Amino acid sequence: MRRTVTQQGIARKAKVSQATVSLILSGQDRGISGETREVVLKTARLLGYWKEGRNRPRTGIVGYVFPEHVDPAGQAFRIFYHGALMGAQRALERERCHALLGRADLKGKRLDEFAERVDGALVHDDAPGHVLEALSARCPIVLLNWWDASGRFDAVAQDHESAIRDILRQLHGLGHRRIAFLHHRPPGHHHEQRWRAYRAEMNALGLAPLDDGPFSPETRERTAEETDRLVAGIAAAVKRLSKPATAIVCPSDTWALPLQQAALAAGLKVPGDLSIVGYDDDEACRYASPALSSVRVPMTELGQRAAEILLRRLETPAGPRERILLAGTFLPRGSVGPAKEG
Repeated sequence: MRRTVTQQGIARKAKVSQATVSLILSGQDRGISGETREVVLKTARLLGYWKEGRNRPRTGIVGYVFPEHVDPAGQAFRIFYHGALMGAQRALERERCHALLGRADLKGKRLDEFAERVDGALVHDDAPGHVLEALSARCPIVLLNWWDASGRFDAVAQDHESAIRDILRQLHGLGHRRIAFLHHRPPGHHHEQRWRAYRAEMNALGLAPLDDGPFSPETRERTAEETDRLVAGIAAAVKRLSKPATAIVCPSDTWALPLQQAALAAGLKVPGDLSIVGYDDDEACRYASPALSSVRVPMTELGQRAAEILLRRLETPAGPRERILLAGTFLPRGSVGPAKEG
């Protein structure tokens, strides 16, 4: 008979306290180092703490896990998650499956119940380690719109490098040489990827990155009022610098749209004095004046491809993991024009 794996046994093997193990496995691990967390999760996985569930009857349900801070009835879900969910459902419906939504803050009994109900799961954006371990021990999972460094999971994500490269090369073709990136701190996952792509392409073009000083504000509350204050400071800096940026690339439209308003309020002409580019192609971009240039992310295709991989993985659990990157489309609009001379 197989012995039950206990948290005390995990603690003994990982050489940490049982309290630490309990906090990590329940998702209440703030203040615990990432190294300790990974050791505990790996030990739990190797000891078989999470019961195997691959041989149970199919339920026809696939989990769709989204970040804990996102309200499924809110604007952020509509902009960043609804399209992916619709794409996933399109693929699932062909196999007579449907999606069950769950937040990434699942823990304890709720997490166990969710994992028991699904045949597999799509994990949209970064999720806590205990959620990944609990789900992946019971069923296949596919990371949607991100990937983890371990390479243990199938993943479908954005090709940030391709989109940023297109933006910078088009700006370069319009004569821009002082191209800034609004690198607010701390950056999120997608912001970090876009910023790294920006620095790499600026170096490839032989241009000096402009991503510090006024272009690297520190965010605290990240409220609308704070955003307005920060972008007003950036616009003021652009106006007073002797050699100002002639274009600014923003990590999202939620920064680019208020920045454009702030620039116009400061007396700058857009795009005459300053070209501005956003990312995500919110529908508000088309109605801004001038219309905001942005990158349209193929969220529906991301969700569909992730669901297709998951369905294949249900039939063939073994085999190499897949990582698919899908490029966004740069949409130049009225906010972009030739660089100002001088």
